[in-house]
Amino acid sequence: MLEQTKKACALVAVKLRGRWIGLSGLQANRLLQQHYSDPQLSSEETVGGYKFDLYEADQKIGYEVKSVIGLTSCLKYPQIPSERALEQLAKLAGILKAGIRVKYVFVSLGPFVKAIEIASCSKLYTP
Repeated sequence: MLEQTKKACALVAVKLRGRWIGLSGLQANRLLQQHYSDPQLSSEETVGGYKFDLYEADQKIGYEVKSVIGLTSCLKYPQIPSERALEQLAKLAGILKAGIRVKYVFVSLGPFVKAIEIASCSKLYTP
């Protein structure tokens, strides 16, 4: 499936096993905005020096959206080591201390994933 963008077009989904799998992280943000259908929910808002994917100003809630793609029913996150994710979590800890609520949301862009687990080999994992 192709979508018109600033460039001529972009591949945003592929069909696999008769089902569509999204490839664009922006789709996850759009899906979340549609799910909450809140006019106060703004995109890419910077609060306390952190750029949230979505932000709900009246409730002081920042949303960090992680889109995942998997071909199995259970997906491990992160699938590869991610220093960036660790840096984001450290920044979000500071945001929480400043009184802003944070929702760290996983959105599966495909129809196969039913559960997401934090990989026990990751520094993100805390038993």
